[in-house]
Amino acid sequence: MTQQVAFVLLDHSATPDLVVVAEAICRRHPAIPASASWAGQTSGNSPLLLCDGEIVAVMSLIAPLPRDEGLLVRASASWPEVRAVFERHSAHLVVSILGAKGGQLRIARVITAVVGGLIAATPGALGVVWGSKVAHPADRWMKMSEGAFVPYPDFPVSLWISIHPFSDELTGGGGAITQGLTAFVGRELELIGAAEKLIPLLERAQGLATYLAQNGPVLKDGSTFGVSETEHIAVRLCMSERFPGMAVLHAKITSRVGGGDNLIDLGTAAGATPPAVMSGSAPRLFAGASPRPDAIGKWVAVGRSLFLTLIKWSAITLLALILLGEFLKAYKHARLLGNSTPRADLYALESIGVPLGIAVGLLVLSRVRSARRRAKTTRRSNE
Repeated sequence: MTQQVAFVLLDHSATPDLVVVAEAICRRHPAIPASASWAGQTSGNSPLLLCDGEIVAVMSLIAPLPRDEGLLVRASASWPEVRAVFERHSAHLVVSILGAKGGQLRIARVITAVVGGLIAATPGALGVVWGSKVAHPADRWMKMSEGAFVPYPDFPVSLWISIHPFSDELTGGGGAITQGLTAFVGRELELIGAAEKLIPLLERAQGLATYLAQNGPVLKDGSTFGVSETEHIAVRLCMSERFPGMAVLHAKITSRVGGGDNLIDLGTAAGATPPAVMSGSAPRLFAGASPRPDAIGKWVAVGRSLFLTLIKWSAITLLALILLGEFLKAYKHARLLGNSTPRADLYALESIGVPLGIAVGLLVLSRVRSARRRAKTTRRSNE
């Protein structure tokens, strides 16, 4: 799991007074102790403060945060001004915990509370980047961070984990992928379903992401979850076939209700508003992919399959023609040298052996790939 860290974007360089920040934290969260005067620290110029028993480091850097195009694309779905803010900011603060005593959710709660206090006490805060995955404007963070310590499922999970819809070319449907869940469970969440049921898909992703942020990596390969006792959706732990190099919790949402053990009932958590559609913004596709209606996606998949089949049979036809030409050449030389001479037989074998071997190899490879595709299709249909 990755270390959790937050970056506060500033329009000018500033070194916050952590005594003032601690006071702001205490005002915003009266039940949570926070102080910058502890263990011999008596000045607000110290880079450390104590919040809910955790030592939090705040580092001021006189340089803009490096630009991440993927982050900007993802964040623009709910924060259209994100690019302008990145162009404008000239400094940033780095907030992290030293020697954390609690789990990942506790770390996220404490950092969130501290960042809220920093924004309240530091003029010029423009926005917050969580890790390298999620970005929000400062005013939204100020409001949502007030719930940093509220119980499950109402804590501000969308400050830490974003959910993005995408068009799934493998199935012709739609999907949802998280960004930021890795810090809590070591993997992202990838849900696949029908394109016309995108909002329910996002709601399930939101509910499951919230549950996992609360409980950690409790889902094992083959575990099931659902929003009721009758809905059992199986989960696979695997590498994503859609986003190379990304370890995911993969699940396919279908109308069929199946049985399963180890059911996780998400309950009311699945009814929360998906982060991708909050603040009245319409869902946008992950990493800038273009929207594709379900029917068009299916025709694209069919066209791609026909194109690959055409290439395969064109190659086989070409090899067959080469094989026929070599055979005729061998036959001509055999007639010239005499049908029964050993030299004629050897030449014939040499002429047709190589192309014949290539043709047989391609045929076997084609059969193996077809068998693997059938096995994969069968496995997906059983999920």
